[in-house]
Amino acid sequence: MHVGAAPVEWIAAGYSGEGMVHAWLSGKAMAEMVLGHEVEEWFQDIIRVSEKRWKTKAENLLDALDD
Repeated sequence: MHVGAAPVEWIAAGYSGEGMVHAWLSGKAMAEMVLGHEVEEWFQDIIRVSEKRWKTKAENLLDALDD
């Protein structure tokens, strides 16, 4: 069996309040990504975590901790 993903941990998390509506679709997208399939056509960029979004959130958190 070939799995497209490198041996890493995968998580679909961070839902709160109205974000729970995206949980099922995020789980499906994560499963597709683990299998090495593309999800570009149907998985919205607004809920996709990119390196740029992650760094921005981490920088904002660090700034808030410094205050």
